[in-house]
Amino acid sequence: MLHSASQEDVTAVLGSPAADWIVEPARLPGAIRLRNVHDPSFQMAFMPAGTTLRDGPLGHSSLEIERQRLLLAAAERTSLWDLHLGTTEETVALIEWGLETEWVRLAVEVGRSGRRTGEWTELPRERLRNELRDRRNWSAGPYPTEETFLELFILLTPAGTKVVGAGAVDDAISDAFAKRRTL
Repeated sequence: MLHSASQEDVTAVLGSPAADWIVEPARLPGAIRLRNVHDPSFQMAFMPAGTTLRDGPLGHSSLEIERQRLLLAAAERTSLWDLHLGTTEETVALIEWGLETEWVRLAVEVGRSGRRTGEWTELPRERLRNELRDRRNWSAGPYPTEETFLELFILLTPAGTKVVGAGAVDDAISDAFAKRRTL
């Protein structure tokens, strides 16, 4: 939509793109994310055409919906800052389940000068529990401009990618993209 829109329409939606937005690597490979410099929680992702989490038609999964939502969030490489699956305690329990099944993993992205760099490091197993319980990893704020910072993400493992591709999150995908009626 923005590609074919007039400059006036783009400015109406985004404000001044050069001044108000930071362009970062997005969660899905090949995508970009725009994060508003004035409000880090205001962001948009742009994905290449044809991006899909799963081939074939959607079916139904026997996995409970909360676990499906966790796997879907991991497929989208969601930051703990952006993860909204319940209370922090409920979400930590879901992540720990995902780690035990070896369908998800945690990784850290390094940032400098107020921007994410695209440099990723997988967290060693012995640090996972402490990082999940550290409240600073769950609270988004403006990225620090004067120092290096870390942002914690949940990602799918190769086994998790196969499970998602086989239909384990079909109900969550359907729910996420369901058309909702407006009154």
